[in-house]
Amino acid sequence: MTIILKRFYFLLFFIGSLFLTATSVFSGEIEFKNSSYPPGQKQLTAIEGGRLVDGIKVLVLKDNKPVAGEAVLFKLTHADGHDAKVENDWVLTNNEGVAQTTFQVGKKAGNYIVTAFYHGEVKVEPIETDILALRSNWILFLFFGLLGGLSLFLFGMDLSSDGLQKAAGDKMRYILGKLTNKPLMGVVVGTLTTAAVQSSSATTVMLVGFVTASLMTLKQAIGVIFGCNIGTTITVQLIAFNISEYSTAMLAVGFLLTLFSSKKPIFKYLGKVIMGFGFIFFGMGLMSQSMNPMRSIPAFTDLLMDIGDKPFFGLVVATLFSAIIQSSGAVIGMSIALASQGILSVNSAIVISFGANIGTTVTALLASLGAEREGKRVSLVHFLFNFIGVFLFFPWIKYYAIFVMQISAAMGDSSISRVIANAHMFFNIINTIVFLPFVGVLERVVRFLIPEKETDKKEVFKAQFLVGEIKSIPIALEQTFHEVARMGDITKGVIRFCENAMMHPEKEWRVDLNGETEKINILYKAIRRFLTELSANTLTPRESNEAAYYYHAIDALKHISDSVLTEFIPRMDHNTEKKATFSEEQIANLTAIMEKINFLFDKNLLSFTTRNILLAEEAGLLYKKLKFMIKKIENQSIEQTFREGGANRENLSQYIEMLEGLRALSSFVNQFCSKILENL
Repeated sequence: MTIILKRFYFLLFFIGSLFLTATSVFSGEIEFKNSSYPPGQKQLTAIEGGRLVDGIKVLVLKDNKPVAGEAVLFKLTHADGHDAKVENDWVLTNNEGVAQTTFQVGKKAGNYIVTAFYHGEVKVEPIETDILALRSNWILFLFFGLLGGLSLFLFGMDLSSDGLQKAAGDKMRYILGKLTNKPLMGVVVGTLTTAAVQSSSATTVMLVGFVTASLMTLKQAIGVIFGCNIGTTITVQLIAFNISEYSTAMLAVGFLLTLFSSKKPIFKYLGKVIMGFGFIFFGMGLMSQSMNPMRSIPAFTDLLMDIGDKPFFGLVVATLFSAIIQSSGAVIGMSIALASQGILSVNSAIVISFGANIGTTVTALLASLGAEREGKRVSLVHFLFNFIGVFLFFPWIKYYAIFVMQISAAMGDSSISRVIANAHMFFNIINTIVFLPFVGVLERVVRFLIPEKETDKKEVFKAQFLVGEIKSIPIALEQTFHEVARMGDITKGVIRFCENAMMHPEKEWRVDLNGETEKINILYKAIRRFLTELSANTLTPRESNEAAYYYHAIDALKHISDSVLTEFIPRMDHNTEKKATFSEEQIANLTAIMEKINFLFDKNLLSFTTRNILLAEEAGLLYKKLKFMIKKIENQSIEQTFREGGANRENLSQYIEMLEGLRALSSFVNQFCSKILENL
């Protein structure tokens, strides 16, 4: 009897539903909408074996107004696991026109689909609700996916950066040599250098060493720092293309180029660049996919959305995170991945990019702790430039977001990833334009904050250019080049002491000479140690040859310094003890030889610093003439002594000893010339 009554009531409900359907359809336009998903989402997320309490919702509208009392049938139409069910299949809409039911998720991770039918019929198009059931330990997999994606992203940036640097070769190294006193040129140089290195932190660390070594002034470095920030936006613009689906193809193409291009290194480096970007986009795709389940967790989405409304919190978090991973590009790349999933708003992403701009200055600040005062000033300029820029933009984030969205739409790409990349780019460009007229003011402010100290102790002599970690092989080689040139300048002074010693035999100059030779020893050890660290990296054949060239060059300079102490000075001291007296002609010959040795070394050093092989060839010819000149003077002195009956035998012996010392010195100078000719 009970079964008969249930069937009777169901029949009445079904007939009533048909009547209501006919009445509703013919009396007004019916709209059937899915209200289950969070804004911007197209999938619900649940845990395997869990329940979505009142999570499946549909909205019934008639003439755009909610309708109460409408019957909706919810039916499970797809399930990847068993024991999944809709707990209430037939539901009437409430006063807000919403019909909702609870869904019991199956005991297996996968996809489930619940379809809603208006009055159990298909006269109005049914609504499907897609549910993704996650494993019970999904948070662990999310963490590993996010961390793994970030690791691949950073590895790809390093790989592509290394390939770009090697492909650019010496050209990138000489960019800094094109600096002028005009800050605008510094901006251009900073942009190009950072675009190749793909790290404003690496460029700034390099500037710390260069300014410390007086290779460039603080004012010139300020322009380069402005360009550094613009250079980082190029990588972010590439990331914004969001072509993760092609990342595996890029990896394959890059790998094949590196594998089969041994005869043409340029293609090998190009392969590394392509493969690097493949890892970048693959890592972004992995991060995006890992964060996908978080879209349906209101607590998480509300937290990220609140960053736009409470920007200070997001600014602090982004600053700290960027400082930890030392890459503003990676932080902004993550924000693009989150925004592409609908988890992050444009306002929130802009706040994160501001924090990344500040956080990226921390690396250079840390690198400057052990640097000289000028190096600290460079790092402070980088920090102040970014911090003040963010401070100026911060109150206008909402208006700035609207401006960027309008500009992006006018440029033909209004996707959220492009909007974020453009926001990062426009911020740095506008910030540079604002600061460019005030380069002198910024320099004075920094010098005021880090003033000179009159009571400073005498600085310990050490290498000036070999500052910071080796982050770029070409830049490290350029640093080595300038340190070797500096060692050459000191060696030139040591050679000048020989001439002073001949003219003034008194021993007052010995303290200065010993001090200069000790400086050469310090630089020799520092450069050798730096080149040893450099050899631990992967170098191209050209880079390996250049590193070896510098190694041989400092050996030659060290031998010149040693020869002064071991070959020339002892002979001169011996003559002084013997109270040797040379004729005016002999003194004139010794002075002439010494002048030619000085000229020979100057020409060799100029050939090295200008990388001019013609000067080295001229120096080689000059050495042959000098060698012939010393031999001729020696022969003439011997012949003259024999003509005079050997009266000045002791004087001749001491004179020839001096000539031998000069010959040895000129020979070591010529060794420096030979190393230049072998490598230019």
